[in-house]
Amino acid sequence: MLLLFRAYYSKEDLALLFYPLLSKNTDFKSFVMSNFRSVTSVAEFAKKYNCSISTFNRRFKIFFGENAFAWINRHRVEHIKEDLENTSTPFATLAHRYGFSSQAYFSAFCKKQFSLTPKQIRKKE
Repeated sequence: MLLLFRAYYSKEDLALLFYPLLSKNTDFKSFVMSNFRSVTSVAEFAKKYNCSISTFNRRFKIFFGENAFAWINRHRVEHIKEDLENTSTPFATLAHRYGFSSQAYFSAFCKKQFSLTPKQIRKKE
C-alpha cells in the first residue's frame, strides 16, 4: 500500500497526511508542513508562527533535526526543479512564486543549483 501512495503522492503530501497519525506533538510540525510552500525565508516563517527567529530556529531544530534555513532551501530547490520539469508555467511566474526579485536572478539561481538554465532543464524532459 505504501508503494501505491508513494507512486501517486509527493513526500510532502504523504507527510501532511501521516504526521497527525505518527507524531505526538503535531502542532509545530503541522504548521511547518502546511506553510513551507508559502514562505521564502525563516524570518517570514517565524512571523507567521508569531515567534522570534531564534525561537523558531530552536523549535525547528528539535522537531526536524536540521537548520530551518537549510531545510527551506532544500525543499525550495526540489520544488523549483519539479515545477520546471513537470509544468509549462512561464519562468517569470515561477520566479515570482518562489520569491525571486527578477527572472534573471531566478535563472542565475537555477544555473548555480542545477548547472543548467531553466530553459535547459525544461528541454531535458
